[in-house]
Amino acid sequence: MMRTSLWVGEQPQALDLGAMALAGFALAGVTLALAPAIDWCLLVLAVLAWDIGAGLVSNATAATREAWRRHASKSDRYGFMISHLTVYPIVLYWLASGDLVLTGLVCAFLLAKVILFISGQRPHWIR
Repeated sequence: MMRTSLWVGEQPQALDLGAMALAGFALAGVTLALAPAIDWCLLVLAVLAWDIGAGLVSNATAATREAWRRHASKSDRYGFMISHLTVYPIVLYWLASGDLVLTGLVCAFLLAKVILFISGQRPHWIR
């Protein structure tokens, strides 16, 4: 079961939380700005873009990395990677109505988020 501490760590720094929110809003804003028209799919895409942007910064913080190292199982880690590298891109493509530029932009940040996650777990990958 996913705990809130895995999202931001057990004792996140205030500046880290601010950076997470800012990165999320920036990616969501760019997503909305690049879209030809606003509809419910685009609004859901913007929410997912916010999650990806905020998660990218979160996965770079010491608090989140330590929380994943201490509280997550190997299957939790693999589940995170598999869902973010398979399901997420398909959903993003569908929500972007097949717009390859918009999908590609958000997926590039998604890939960076997963790479930061992996880099933070390397020393504790195998238990």
